[in-house]
Amino acid sequence: MSLLLSFTWHQNLVPDQALATVDQAKKSTRKHISISLMKLFLKFLSIFVVAWNTMVDMVSYLASLWFLKDTKTPLSTPSTLGSTGRRIVYKLVSLDDIKLVKNQMGVTVNDVVVGVTQGGLSLYLNNKYGGNNEKVDERSNHLLNNIRLRGCIMINMRLSQLIRDGTKPNWGNKIGHVVFPLTIAIRDDPLDYVRDAKATMDRKKASLEAICTYLMAKFFLPIIGPKVSMDNPL
Repeated sequence: MSLLLSFTWHQNLVPDQALATVDQAKKSTRKHISISLMKLFLKFLSIFVVAWNTMVDMVSYLASLWFLKDTKTPLSTPSTLGSTGRRIVYKLVSLDDIKLVKNQMGVTVNDVVVGVTQGGLSLYLNNKYGGNNEKVDERSNHLLNNIRLRGCIMINMRLSQLIRDGTKPNWGNKIGHVVFPLTIAIRDDPLDYVRDAKATMDRKKASLEAICTYLMAKFFLPIIGPKVSMDNPL
């Protein structure tokens, strides 16, 4: 009798376990397919975003070469002076201070440097438009609306290479550049300039503008010469 009951219990249990195993396998398969489709969608989405950003950036870049110019400000060089009116202005800052801001905000050194540049230019132009008066309140906004001011950031296009025995490094300049729109505005919080710089920098990183400008320079510079390109800046 015990043997019969044991056999009956075993027979009833096995189908239930088999069904549970089949259901589990189906759920696992559906989950795996869903994850694979999601990864594929995200991959296509990232490719689309990069392609779209690159197209927008290159259209803006070509427009800058032909007709889209910066807003005339006290920083602008008079057209009568040509390239001779250019000046180089620099400021020595502590790298430790920059790294302190970088670490506290979770950004890069470049983000902090560009943010400081945006803040300095904004305050300088605000002072100029305010009558160049030292008593002008820095929080009072005297800036023009929608100032278009762009900078050029150089990008190293050389891939990091491991120099092994018997291999020769590929020497020569491989530099691209991106046209970086500077935020000219008066902010209550100075760190907002760094946040603006990071947002724009992240947007530029999701683009192939630097590669395109590198290839354009590599193709056109031997044809038009460096002097022509210097006399016709962005």
